Amino acid sequence: MTMKHTEEIKKINEQISQRFNRIEAGINATRDIPALFETLFSGIQKEFDIPFVWVALIDREDTASMIAAVEASETLKNRFCVLSAESFKRIVPDATKPVLANRNLQLCYRLLPPARKYFLKSLAMVPFELQGRIAGVWNCADPSAERFTPEMETDLLAVFGRALSRRLTELAAGSLQADFIPKEDLCDD
Repeated sequence: MTMKHTEEIKKINEQISQRFNRIEAGINATRDIPALFETLFSGIQKEFDIPFVWVALIDREDTASMIAAVEASETLKNRFCVLSAESFKRIVPDATKPVLANRNLQLCYRLLPPARKYFLKSLAMVPFELQGRIAGVWNCADPSAERFTPEMETDLLAVFGRALSRRLTELAAGSLQADFIPKEDLCDD
């Protein structure tokens, strides 16, 4: 690799990082879980011109309130799917890092929202956590097989996935605390 090529890659990575920083600023300003995902979807589509963005959530007791919040959103109701932990693990066996795919995508079709089907030839799956446990993946898909390839680096996606996880955990902790505030503490004296 030449010095010029290395510099070009560094410049591109800096531009990508700046785009993720803008999206992260948006998600950090959100006040609830639906707004976080709405901001994520619109930010990714705007900053990276990605046509299809959605989430696949794992159906567990600790994700139930997040799933309920997403289901209640008019904007998100057709942009997510819910999978059992077993199904999720079959599709995304190593959910510790982002996965890019452009071949043998049939199994990944289970990640698609039930009411929406996308014409996709490449896919990025970025895991996110809720309170330290994998809660799902946000997905970006493109009709071009070259958009996401397994050979591409995923470090910046992983960093952004951790930022998303932190904010999701903060928002969930806030809503959990609100759920457990004694009724008498909510009343003015």
